[in-house]
Order: sequence, then structure tokens, then C-alpha cells
Amino acid sequence: MERQHPPPQENKLLLLYIFDKVGAMTNLQSLRFAIENDIMDYLDLQLTLAELTESGYVQALLVDDRRFYTLTTQARETLSYFRKHIPASRRAWVDEIAPLWREKFRKERMMTADYRRNGEGDYTVYLAAREAGKTLIDLRLGVTSLERAKALCLAWEDRSADAYRALMEALLRSGQDGSSSEDQDSISIP
Repeated sequence: MERQHPPPQENKLLLLYIFDKVGAMTNLQSLRFAIENDIMDYLDLQLTLAELTESGYVQALLVDDRRFYTLTTQARETLSYFRKHIPASRRAWVDEIAPLWREKFRKERMMTADYRRNGEGDYTVYLAAREAGKTLIDLRLGVTSLERAKALCLAWEDRSADAYRALMEALLRSGQDGSSSEDQDSISIP
């Protein structure tokens, strides 16, 4: 079935509604949300986001070298007046899926993994975990292949808490610094 193309005004209101329900998102996160949920295609999303930013309804904030888009006060006021112009079925659907996406994006903000090529065949992998606005761990690892760099990035989301715990245990072993294993820090990354 071919996607119906709602009028541009409805797309704008719907995107404002999505930001209201999901929260701040990077451009890539908003694109994933739109594409995976068959809301808008890439071009429609980029044009709509650009128009909303230019008109002052969405603002871009730089946090930890990442650009997040979020609603302005003007957007929230406009949405309160024109919310009813978004079909009820689309609002209900966004209301249903928004909590899952909000949690997914929250986890992505807490744990970041990226890699960069340094020269011929070697890469630096950047891994970080944050909690409550504080950096818990920030690692740079040198690896000799693209496959290893990708594997580390993929594993980080699932195993970052274990890696943090193992590193803390290794560095704070009983007898090394006078502390016991009961004194060790813990992490609660989901």
C-alpha cells in the first residue's frame, strides 16, 4: 500500500506532536522515527524540520558535540491550539509508540559508541557512558581493523555496564589500595 501524503501543514503539526511526545531528538533519530514508522520520507522530514527551525518552532541545541532538536515555547503554544487538526488516529498511534522510542533514545544518549579511521588500517574507537548528566566512563581504544571497531561499537550498548564494573574491579582490587570489594562504585545503565 502506498503511503498517503498529508498536507504540509499536517506534517508540521504531526512533527511538533512527535517532538512533544518523544522529546529532544537528533536529526538521525527523528529520521529513524519517521522512516521506521512510515510517517514521512527523508525529503519531507528534512524540509519540514528546516521550515519549523527557520520559523522558530524547533530549536537546535548542541549537547556533548551532538545537535538535538527540541520544541520552543512558541511550538508548544501552537500545538495546544491546533492539536485537534492532527487526525485522532495519528495522535493515538504516536501516543502509543512514543514511550518506547523515548526510552530507546534516552539509552542512546547515555551510551555512545563511534569510531574513526586514523590512517592505513587502524582506528580509534570512542566509547562513553553517562548517567544523570555525568560521564561515568570515556574510553578511547586503538584497534587494527574496521571489523573490530564496528564490533566494539555494537557490543558497547549491551555490555557497557559489565565493562565498567570489570574495569572498576580490576583497578580497585582489595589489597591494592586498602579498599574492599564492598566499597566499589556501581552503575545502573539499563
